[in-house]
Order: sequence, then structure tokens, then C-alpha cells
Amino acid sequence: MRGKSIIFSLIIAFAAMFVLAGCNQSDGEQSNGENEQGEQEKAIEFDEDITVYVPFKVGGALDTRARVVAKYLEQDLDVTVTVENPTGAGGVVGTTEFLTKNGGPYDLIFSGVTILTLNPLMSDVPYNPDDITPVISNDKEVFGLYTNPDASGISTFEELVAYGKENQIKFGSGGPGNITHMVQKALYKDLGMDAETVPHNGANEGLTNALGGHVDVTLAGVALAKGFVEEGKLTAIAQYGSEEYTNYEGVDPVPTVAEVGHEDYVYESLMFFGMRSSTDAAVVQAMHDAIAKIYDNPDAVADLENLGVDNIVEMNTEEINSWVADEKVFMEKLVDLTK
Repeated sequence: MRGKSIIFSLIIAFAAMFVLAGCNQSDGEQSNGENEQGEQEKAIEFDEDITVYVPFKVGGALDTRARVVAKYLEQDLDVTVTVENPTGAGGVVGTTEFLTKNGGPYDLIFSGVTILTLNPLMSDVPYNPDDITPVISNDKEVFGLYTNPDASGISTFEELVAYGKENQIKFGSGGPGNITHMVQKALYKDLGMDAETVPHNGANEGLTNALGGHVDVTLAGVALAKGFVEEGKLTAIAQYGSEEYTNYEGVDPVPTVAEVGHEDYVYESLMFFGMRSSTDAAVVQAMHDAIAKIYDNPDAVADLENLGVDNIVEMNTEEINSWVADEKVFMEKLVDLTK
């Protein structure tokens, strides 16, 4: 009996050893799996300098926003981040350079989505919009219409319409084919107004032209025109946003074009960061996360607010692509209206 007891004890001991060995192996496999997952999460390291291409003028709304993000991106990623402004042809020149230049693997473009929606409709652009993958958005720029009543005698949208039906109006824009030209030309044509554009090199120049009486009305981003309006130099007679604009201190809310009877022309320009479509999806996601982190930084938010970014608009790749699809439909209608 004692022999059987010893044999039984040995069997139990060996069984316990196998169970423990199995547990240790399982723990080891789990630990290895966690390590592998951790290594994958740490795999994206931005170890090369980054160039941010802004295909529009230095000092404009796109440029100033890009430079704020670039400053904080440089701090967070510990690489040099440079902003370049290859301008021309409504963003075509800079977009083409971004896509064709032998740059770094983490380079970005920062622009309005018109480089994906309007430009390909207006001309045979030397790039394919599908070659750009949207990463994350930043802001929606709302355009306003501005006059100098002392020079033009126009202080409301109704007065502009009345004047334009009896006289040829001169309106400031970025020139034929530019979104600032298209949204005005279509509206004025629809209203039966005789209108001729006076091209400017940047919206600041357009505001100065209105101040000097060289144009009857001009279009600019509502944030860019803030100083002119609050100082009483120019009057905001309407804006293209979906809601009335209330952020001018001491000034009545600026009505939308919808409120003055023209809802078909509501338009907001989405600004976004993009990468080349050849970029690995994991890198695109890592860049999205890096910029999203900046949007959570109170200092960065304050810097953007100083530029007129009242609310950061944070969309991901899928959401931006949806916006682009809708805007393409709007742009096709706009082009038809301006033929």
C-alpha cells in the first residue's frame, strides 16, 4: 500500500511540473506577444526632416496656420520642420512640386481642398488628386465681402446689388479660376449684375485695394479682415458661411449669403494636411496622431486662436474624403454657372 502511495505521489508531482512548465511557456508567449505589439506601436519614428508645402503666398491664412503647426511638430518630433511656399496658378505649382520633388518620406502639403476639387475642373493640372492622401484637417475658412462705403457708397449687400444692376462693379479676387473669383462671379452673374474682376496678389492686397477705392467690393477670409472691420476702415456686407458671423467686436453680426436670399452659394474652405498617396498607412496614421496631439496643446490652440481659428476642425482621412466628394459636386455647379 505504501508503494502505491509513493507511485501516486510521484505521478502528481510530475503532473504539477508539466502544468507549471506549460504556464511558464504560456506566460512567455504572452510576454513575447506584448513585446512584439509594443515594438510595432513604436515602429513609426519620424527620423528625417519634414518639409510642409503651402502652395500659396507667405503671410496668408494657410501659411500662418501651417507655421504654427510646424513649430510644435518640430518640438514634438525632434526633427527640423520647414515651411516652403511654391506659389502660382491657384496652388497648382506648389501641389505639383510637392508630388514630383524628390523630398523626404514625411513631407506634408497644407492647402484648401480646392487643389483636389476646383483646380482639376478648371485646367488640365499636371497631377492626379488621388496622389494625395488627406491626413487631418485644421480649419474652415469663411469668406466675406468687404466694401469701403466712403469710397464706393456701398454699405450693405442690397446696396451692392442695386448698384451692380445700374453700373459695372469692380470686384477684387485672386483672378479667373481662383475660388475667390468663382464664388463672386457666379453670385453676381446670377443676380444680373455687370461685374469685372481686379486681380490681386493675396487677400491682404485686395483689402487694401478696397480701402483705397480701387475696387467696389473684395473677398477675403473673415479672420484676415478682422482689423480692417473693427477699426471701421471696411464694412463686411455679407459672408459665405453657413451661420451669421459674430466675432467682430463692436460690429453687428455679418449675415450669410443665405440670409440675403442666396443659399446656393454657401461655401466654406476646408484646410487640410496631406501626404503622398504612396505613404504607408501606418505613417499617415502616426502623422495624424502627431498633429492631433498639437491640437490638444493649449499653447498651440492659443497661437491658432490669435490667427482667427475660433474652433479647430479636426477631420480624419475618411471624413476629409467625404467633404471632398461633396465639394466636387458644388464646384461642378459653380463652373457651369460661370461659363
